Amino acid sequence: MVEEVLKLTELTNGITEFTNWGFTQKIQFFAWYVQSVEAKGVFRVADVRRCFDALSLVPPTNPSDLVNGLARQKRLIRRGDGFALEKSQFDKLESQYGTRPGTIAVEKLLSELPSKLKDVDEQGYLQEAIACFRVKAFRAAVLMAWNVTYNHLRKYIVQDPSRLATFNAELAVKFKGERPISVIEDFDKLKESQVLEVCKIKNCVYTSNVAKIMESGLTRRNLAAHATGTMVTPAIAEALIQDLIENALLKL
Repeated sequence: MVEEVLKLTELTNGITEFTNWGFTQKIQFFAWYVQSVEAKGVFRVADVRRCFDALSLVPPTNPSDLVNGLARQKRLIRRGDGFALEKSQFDKLESQYGTRPGTIAVEKLLSELPSKLKDVDEQGYLQEAIACFRVKAFRAAVLMAWNVTYNHLRKYIVQDPSRLATFNAELAVKFKGERPISVIEDFDKLKESQVLEVCKIKNCVYTSNVAKIMESGLTRRNLAAHATGTMVTPAIAEALIQDLIENALLKL
């Protein structure tokens, strides 16, 4: 029961306009939740009351009348002593709020990653990315996934004396006048694009494949971070996060 309440809370927290919805729109969402997330064939008026209560929302005084009204409008179908969403209504909500196979894969990837990271800062970034992804705050999840990957790259360079020496040698050639890196904080004086540019010179830090992933990741991160009008859809977030983690972070 507690887990179900948490799932419902996470879902609705990720819908910015949810509090402004009317009773009938909330009832249709709760119907979808019961059928899709809880995997029940039908829902009953008692389920509607339960969902309102779980979210500490004031329920309608006449939920039965509203449910029956939706049935008369053909948005709901009667099934025995309960109701089910009409297929087009269910499909619409499923496409907006359902869990895609890609979402499941990325959430599993994110959930398993903390055990592979020893760095406390990186674990913190990752926990924020997981929290954002679970409540469908995909733009924020993308930013946090980039942060954990870029932070991992900086430490990967600094913690190996030979790798750091190679990076500094290429830095002096590529960006004359920039002071060499000694500690991780020194990276703050460089643009992220400069760091990536040096890393790929003669495979000085990583391979050309990782370089492509990092450069693409930075471009997409920038689009997500700035007011460009670019939508960060679930598919975009899933592809970027999976790319950064599987094909960059875990390769370093």
